[in-house]
Amino acid sequence: MYFVQWLSRQNSIVEVYIALTLYGIGLSLVGIFIPIYLISLGFSLQEALLYILINKVVLLFAIPFTSWLQGNIGLQATTLIRIPFFLTSFIGLLLLPSHPWLFWVSAVAGGLALILFWLPIQLFFFHSTEHAKRGSQVGLYFSIPALFKASAPAIGGFIAVSFGFDVLLLIGLFIVVLSTVPLFLSSTKKIASSFRLQDLFRERDHSFVAMTVSDGFEYVASAILFPLLIFFVLESVDSVGLIKSLGMVVFGVASFFVGKQLDGTSRKRTYAISAFLFACSLFLRPFLSTPLEFSLVIILGGLAFACYKPSYETIILSKAHHRDDSDTFLVAREVLLNFSRSVLLAIVIIVPFVWGFFLAGIALLISSFVVYRTTS
Repeated sequence: MYFVQWLSRQNSIVEVYIALTLYGIGLSLVGIFIPIYLISLGFSLQEALLYILINKVVLLFAIPFTSWLQGNIGLQATTLIRIPFFLTSFIGLLLLPSHPWLFWVSAVAGGLALILFWLPIQLFFFHSTEHAKRGSQVGLYFSIPALFKASAPAIGGFIAVSFGFDVLLLIGLFIVVLSTVPLFLSSTKKIASSFRLQDLFRERDHSFVAMTVSDGFEYVASAILFPLLIFFVLESVDSVGLIKSLGMVVFGVASFFVGKQLDGTSRKRTYAISAFLFACSLFLRPFLSTPLEFSLVIILGGLAFACYKPSYETIILSKAHHRDDSDTFLVAREVLLNFSRSVLLAIVIIVPFVWGFFLAGIALLISSFVVYRTTS
């Protein structure tokens, strides 16, 4: 009841929460299983990672165009344009067994579909938050989708095993398309950005660079490599879904309460400590071998992640709030974030993929140190 009352007071951004929840459910049903699906079709691990890399590189180069597009037609209309690309990407995956060349088409279309939703939703959320309540609103931004989509990986694993990946892809596609609807319940927002690549190289905020690069590395380790590790070690698609669902429950519950505390506590100190602890959980992952070990690490790591992720996002949005070029700054964040993701993906295609956990952990330790120095 308390959670519902809390949500009801967030009317200005409730559309964002609903859209993110639907989007998260759709992607959580499917997203973590795409590399496993490719491997099940006979593609190598390197080829499965290459699919994700193409996805992120296309996304990266499409950011300036998406920024221009949403400034001209509005954030909501931009998210609508992604639907044909999502259809192309998912249908390409469905037809992949008989048409291998669709590997490239699906990867490219998927990258375009992702950025046409993700960049608008980030700016939409920023302009809908209140500076004084940003910590608690960011907490809801993470906790609501996480709690509602917590069962999605487990359900996705069951559907994949029982009915096949094709049924799973169709269900996921329907929910992802549905996530566009809530944004049209509010007035049209057009947010122009004059982002230029040289602006990123002139950025003098070292903590912003360190945090964003490490967050990009963390995403690759947690969202892409960890499900693959579970699959290879436990040799079970169901286990991937169940363990990821467990992590989402822990993260969803904890991030709600952490977000509230970020309105009145040191966000930087919270970030520094939690980034260090989450890095430790990443270092442990390559050595796990049993379901119990995976479960314990996902619980402890989920608690650290629930402090790390909202504090990072709150710090970034607060930095944007105090800048005249706030929208350009947030677009630059997306560029740097996806560049770092692409770099780590390229690395783990060449070297053993477990190195990704160590590199992501090292990046988090560096960012923890950089941010901690600014608190003194």
